[in-house]
Amino acid sequence: MSQTQTSPRPRHRLTTLSAVRYGLPALIVLVGIVFVAVDPSSWEGAAGLIGAGLSVSLLNILYRMGVDGDVDRVTEEDARDYYDAHGRWPDEPQRPPRRSDSNAISSGTASSSSSTSAR
Repeated sequence: MSQTQTSPRPRHRLTTLSAVRYGLPALIVLVGIVFVAVDPSSWEGAAGLIGAGLSVSLLNILYRMGVDGDVDRVTEEDARDYYDAHGRWPDEPQRPPRRSDSNAISSGTASSSSSTSAR
């Protein structure tokens, strides 16, 4: 079973990612609010900017949901590979081994079924 390992990200990359993910939409919405504050008659442009900022936020959310779905698919595929190799799911407790047919014959359960078929 192969585990997906993520390497630690550099600090500057996280800062840049956070700035783009959260700062850019906030900045666009803020500019739209400033437009209304400066000139109340320019509400169409302000509404367009606020809508654009909210759209960027929604695109970020949808992208994150899609990436999380990819991780879930990989995890499910790894679990299925484990099931194929071991006969149980990775999160199930290990079951005691089953009795084989040779144990059933030696314990006498097979002789009782053969006596009923002889009648």
